[in-house]
Amino acid sequence: MILSIIKKDFMRNKVINITLLLFIALSAFLMSTGTMIIIQLFESIDAMYEIAKPPHFMQMHMGDLDQKEINRFAKKIDYVKDWQTVEMVNIYGGNIWITKSDGTTFSMSDSLLDIGLVKQNQQYDLLLDMENEPIYPSQGEIGVPIILLDSYDIEIGDTLTVKDGEYSKDFVVSSYVRDSQMNSTLTSSTRFLINEKDYDKLKKKYRKN
Repeated sequence: MILSIIKKDFMRNKVINITLLLFIALSAFLMSTGTMIIIQLFESIDAMYEIAKPPHFMQMHMGDLDQKEINRFAKKIDYVKDWQTVEMVNIYGGNIWITKSDGTTFSMSDSLLDIGLVKQNQQYDLLLDMENEPIYPSQGEIGVPIILLDSYDIEIGDTLTVKDGEYSKDFVVSSYVRDSQMNSTLTSSTRFLINEKDYDKLKKKYRKN
């Protein structure tokens, strides 16, 4: 009886009912797709954080510091499980030049971000590639943070040159860097990743200045 009434009503308003069914199906599809995208997004973030091991708290500092005093302070706090001090060589964007394969060049002088060159950390706050694997550049190679790709046309194989007066150092862009700390558009700083030996040479150069 009920099925007969439903069938007759459906036949009387066939176009309207079919249209409603299509919209309901489309809404259900979009909702399920959106839910799947959100789930995958959080799963990928969790996977990256599990490998990168970013700190729960980060404090940036400029100038000299007393590492022994930092260690003494951290040891006195029960809930501090581990800590590390990461040095950055700060480079002004105008001193960074990109050379494309066709020979064209441009600088990063208009960058609003503070740019630092770093080496890979040992245990925590690791910088990852696009497959969420820690990156260990060879000498002469550099990893570029993906946050800059929206503003600058930087491709794998391009040459990045640090110029400061008569000093000049070339690096080959070998990878893009996923930074669990500084890839957000809310951050004011970003990190380029270089080899440990290259980093030590740059640090000595800029400390002299």
